[in-house]
Amino acid sequence: MWVVEAGYQDVGIYQCSATNTAGNVTTQARLDIFTPSNITSPPSSLTEVKGGTAEFLCGAVGFPPPDVTWTFQNRTINSSDVSKYLVEETGTLVVRVVDLADVGWYSCTADNGVGNDSASAYLTVHVPANFKMAPQSQAVNHTQNVVFYCEAEGVPPPRLTWLWNGSPTLGKGMHVSQGGRSLFIQYADYYHQGEYTCVASNALETRKGAASLNINRKPSVFSISNPAPVREESKNTTILDCPHDGYPTPQVRWIHNRSRIIDADQHKYFISAQGSLQIYPVTWSDTGMYMCEVWNSMGSDGAKTELVVWVKPRFVEPVPSGTKKIFEYEKNVTVECRAVGSPSPTIKWYREKHGEVFGLSRHQLVTDTGKLIFLRVTEDDKGTYVCNASSDAGFKVAKIRVEILVPPRIHEGPVNKSVPVGGTAEFSCKAHGQPKPTISWTYRPGMPIPFDLDRHTVRNLTDGGKLTITGVTWHDQGVYVCKAWGQSAGEDFAVAGLTVHGPPILVEHPQSVVFTGKKKILLGCYATGEGPLRYTWKKNGEEIGKGTRILLQTGSDAVGRYRCEVSNRYGTSKSYTAVVKRRGNEASDPKQLSFEAKVEMTDLANEYQGEFYSSLREQLADQLGIPTNKILYLRVYKGLVTFDLDENLANHLKHQKLTVKLKLKDDTYMHDLKYLPPPEPTTPRPVRTRTVIVEKKVPYRVTVRVPWRPTTTPQTSTQDTDPDEKVVPQDDDIDVGVLVGTVVGTIVFLSCIFISITVWRSYFAEKKTPKSAHQQFSFLQHGYGVEGWGNQGDRFQLEYHPPPNMIKSKPMGYMSLKRLVDDIKKADDGALAVLKQEFESVPLNQAKIHHTPCGTEQKNRYMNVLPNPHTSVKLLQLNSDTTTEYINANHIRGYDRRQNAYIAAQGPLGTTRQDFWRMVWEQNVDIIVMTTGLVERDRVKCARYWPNSSGKTKHEDYGDLIVTVLSEEKNVKYAITRMELQHKDASEVRHIWHYWYTSWPDFGVPDEPDYILDLLEDMNCHRARSKPVIVHCSAGLGRTGAFIGIDMGMEQIQNESIVDPLLYFTRIRQDRGGSVQTLAQYIFIHQVLLLYFERKRSELSMQPDLTRLSMSTMSQGTSSLTQLTAML
Repeated sequence: MWVVEAGYQDVGIYQCSATNTAGNVTTQARLDIFTPSNITSPPSSLTEVKGGTAEFLCGAVGFPPPDVTWTFQNRTINSSDVSKYLVEETGTLVVRVVDLADVGWYSCTADNGVGNDSASAYLTVHVPANFKMAPQSQAVNHTQNVVFYCEAEGVPPPRLTWLWNGSPTLGKGMHVSQGGRSLFIQYADYYHQGEYTCVASNALETRKGAASLNINRKPSVFSISNPAPVREESKNTTILDCPHDGYPTPQVRWIHNRSRIIDADQHKYFISAQGSLQIYPVTWSDTGMYMCEVWNSMGSDGAKTELVVWVKPRFVEPVPSGTKKIFEYEKNVTVECRAVGSPSPTIKWYREKHGEVFGLSRHQLVTDTGKLIFLRVTEDDKGTYVCNASSDAGFKVAKIRVEILVPPRIHEGPVNKSVPVGGTAEFSCKAHGQPKPTISWTYRPGMPIPFDLDRHTVRNLTDGGKLTITGVTWHDQGVYVCKAWGQSAGEDFAVAGLTVHGPPILVEHPQSVVFTGKKKILLGCYATGEGPLRYTWKKNGEEIGKGTRILLQTGSDAVGRYRCEVSNRYGTSKSYTAVVKRRGNEASDPKQLSFEAKVEMTDLANEYQGEFYSSLREQLADQLGIPTNKILYLRVYKGLVTFDLDENLANHLKHQKLTVKLKLKDDTYMHDLKYLPPPEPTTPRPVRTRTVIVEKKVPYRVTVRVPWRPTTTPQTSTQDTDPDEKVVPQDDDIDVGVLVGTVVGTIVFLSCIFISITVWRSYFAEKKTPKSAHQQFSFLQHGYGVEGWGNQGDRFQLEYHPPPNMIKSKPMGYMSLKRLVDDIKKADDGALAVLKQEFESVPLNQAKIHHTPCGTEQKNRYMNVLPNPHTSVKLLQLNSDTTTEYINANHIRGYDRRQNAYIAAQGPLGTTRQDFWRMVWEQNVDIIVMTTGLVERDRVKCARYWPNSSGKTKHEDYGDLIVTVLSEEKNVKYAITRMELQHKDASEVRHIWHYWYTSWPDFGVPDEPDYILDLLEDMNCHRARSKPVIVHCSAGLGRTGAFIGIDMGMEQIQNESIVDPLLYFTRIRQDRGGSVQTLAQYIFIHQVLLLYFERKRSELSMQPDLTRLSMSTMSQGTSSLTQLTAML
């Protein structure tokens, strides 16, 4: 097939088919016609903004399809640079991020090999107006010329114009250059200040550049007005403004009350850029004057304002609200109601009854300070009182409940009773008061009744109480005290005596006597009871005499059985004895048996002294299985029960195992009696005496004595060593006195000669010969009765020899002490001079700084108060540090030279509290006495070294020791705290009693010594004599020494019924120098001991046996005198 003059219309697919009977076949062919390239969509010229995108079209046709290429300014565009150019398949050219460099002609060419075609377009790039140089802010001085510059660029070129404070109108003296590139101000004035704006604009954009013109000037603060008062409780915010101007911009600060510069960094303060002070929250402390200060390089200025903060009234301590006041009847009472607030509140009082308000009565006054005064309180004053504190900020009320205490008054007291043995005694006691008083009974003042539930009953009545005693015995005789008391209203007492009628009580029994018939024998017995007492002596049943004593003639007629009968109208008491003759050389010396029993004076307090001995004698005889009259010379002294038996009976009891238990009457404790054998005889050792001058500066000597032991144990004997002269213990006291005087005088005379020879020989031997081994001794320290050992193991004592001007102490009885104290109360110059001379004669004996270890200075509260080294307390060393052994404390001996009876210490420092508790643990102390306050006269006197019972925890650690408070009892003048002390490394728990006397002034004495005695008596109830008592004040000298001296005297009164204050004073200063610092403290020791004497005497005031001990009784010999001393 032929296509003639083929054209574009002939382009297509042509098909050829061949068909016959067998089938058909088909084939195809395409016809294309070649045409030259032709651009159908030519590019157009564009105007783009710098940074935009330009797109040029270039659509072309032809066969075969043409290829499109682009050129820029006759340079072929590299289509591989995709970051700048992109040629799409359609031939479109995309120019990215156009810039001024892209301005020019862009041409596209289409070519397919048959023919080509081309087209061109121009790209124009516009640039927005932009500042090449913007105007700058300026600060110039007054009348200075000013020029602002402005330069801009862009396509098309921008036009420059100026604005002044946003207005195109310029002020006087301002000039703009041609083209607007500068603004000139001639002689700048304050009104030229402001904002100057350069405006650059073209077709695309308008730009503005602003600059300020400031004229330098001194700052000034405009007037400030005071803000309105602010209430504290609402947590308000207040702003104090400080309007000001000035250039350079001034700095601002605020000052409160002319002294405190406010720190804006604090959370409650904020200072704004304009200088305003913001306070949040506002409190009462923010009240006051505020000054705003501004300053710059040109000068400064300031202004004041005042802030008033209203604070609602509040009560200050003591806060009366909700409290209960208890007033004593007919006393003048003042109730304080103090409140603070802003403005200051006004105090008013009124009375409230059943919700209604009433005025005060005439005898109830309110002072200007808000105190409510009750004049002579009556029962009508009972009720509720309201204190109202009010001000502009608000008000607050407090209510108190007033109760009136009517002191107890006994209107029907007990009366004296006289009851026979076995009868019934009944005492009634009625009292009234508000609140209702409590009735209690005591046996003698301050002594509890030894209640026997089978015989003693107490019944509480509506208005009193009744005490009934059935089956009255001799032990019930005495004084019974009815005590009516109620809370703090006081107390009242009524006393009645009970007299028991019965047969006499034998106090001194006649003793059995063995004699040779060559000396007269004196037998005696003594009884107490209601008189008149009739004494009758009988021998073998026949009366031989009258009176308390009978003198037997020598000869065989004296041998026999004797009976002493003492009778009165209620009956007769009898005591037997025998006089036997010594046969041959038979040894019949009585042997002494000693039994140790814990018998204290308190155990004897409910017994007649004489009856106690007879009761004890009966118990011993019953338990030993022997007759009563076999027990001779029975006596109790310092806890030791001693009596004599004949040889056969003594040997029998000595070899058997004793299981004897002694039970005192009305005492539930059984006292074990242990036989104490006499010491074995030893070979006598010679006495070696040496006098040594310790220091030349110390005017006293030290005598070293090596003790010796006698060859035989002293025994109480009924006959003298001379066979021709017999001595009986009950012999007439004239014979005994002559004998004793002769022996004592001889001993003293020989001793003086011996000491003189010894001192003389020692003096010359020391000069001529070296010291031998037995002459070398180890001194702990000079001169104060301390003990040491020689190099051969011999123990010796250092005895203090006072200087010549020192007064020798003398024991005093009750009457001597009373006369002395009474004279002092009368300001008698003689008595005061005596005590002053005694006080000044005892050396201070203060330790020196070289006596203390190095490195321990910081452990002393006062640098001049140091422990004397010979008695200083040594702690266990820690970590090989010798300074850990040191503590400012000394061991103090008891009045009877008992070692380590007390420890006198300084008040602990904050750094020595651990050392103090280490001393308590290591010295096994269970009682601590503190006589100082923690702070006195604004000075710390002692650090608190035990936990505060009112704190969060009641235990504290002090190193390895844990202290726990168990209980605390507060009295008027002192507090008692029970504690537990435990070591962290041990399971043992120890109980500590802490006594804190809070009312003893420094360098002074308490005004009420009764409380000192109360504390001491309570302390001694819990005291173990084998353990030391720690006593401390601040320095451990004045109050500490006085307290220890009083306790020494009380113990001596308890045991011996005498006192020797100068002895205690001297001994305390020997062990801790400087103790008992003032004469007033030394006098105070005498006064308190007299008071204790009187207490003990009052306990025995109703005992008839004491009143019958006349001078004739005292002349009966040493046995009666010993009993008298013990009974007192």
